Amino acid sequence: MEIVIKRINYKTALILKNAYKAEGLKLRDFIGMSWLGAYDNTTLIGVVAYRRTKKGIVFKSDIVLKEYRGMGVYRKLFTERLKRIKKIKGTGSKRMYAYCTQSSLSLFLEYGFVKKRTVRRYTYVEYNNIK
Repeated sequence: MEIVIKRINYKTALILKNAYKAEGLKLRDFIGMSWLGAYDNTTLIGVVAYRRTKKGIVFKSDIVLKEYRGMGVYRKLFTERLKRIKKIKGTGSKRMYAYCTQSSLSLFLEYGFVKKRTVRRYTYVEYNNIK
């Protein structure tokens, strides 16, 4: 399986709307949102997004289809998103943050994010000093 990461738009991300719903996640678009999709051949199998806010860069809308989990798809999406964020000029406060689920928390921590608090079923994490 060869995974290819491509920039996509919200309309394309909507292909996975049922997967978001099954996980109890909401798929929403915001002004300035950038979307990345992971493809196995022509099949969209995962999505991540990010956007600049007054507080820094927020990570949003992460999902990988269940049948593709544990194969490194999320790691590829995550690292590609980090590469693109580091290219953004004037990232404001030099801070990245996210409300992540238990399943993605370990990858955030591995990349240097710090766990700040838990809100319902989400954990708030942040990373300061983007280089």
